[in-house]
Amino acid sequence: ASKNSEPISLDMLNKINPGAASSTFCSDFEKNTGIKGECILNSNAVEPINKAIAKYRVKSFGEVAAILAWMLFESNGWQYVVNHYPGNKGQGTRAMITWEDVSKYAKELHPIEYTGLM
Repeated sequence: ASKNSEPISLDMLNKINPGAASSTFCSDFEKNTGIKGECILNSNAVEPINKAIAKYRVKSFGEVAAILAWMLFESNGWQYVVNHYPGNKGQGTRAMITWEDVSKYAKELHPIEYTGLM
């Protein structure tokens, strides 16, 4: 955990994803790919990540690490928010999770609430 009250600090993200610490990271990505409006810097990611960790009561360091690793891998270090290659319809978020996977994950974590929603 970070030194402040948040589980993830900007310093942590900058260490594990150094490219997105650079102020030119997104402008370079957009210039090279033509894909606009998806790329974010670590400084843009840290607050929403910490809010989600709190909202979904993620307490385990291992789970936080796994979620971050998944998001960073699938989004290519915060560059993408939608699947462009091959372009799977409906596949989005920083983790490129499909509805089928979200459904399985929700059912596993919160079976009672899941049953009530489905």
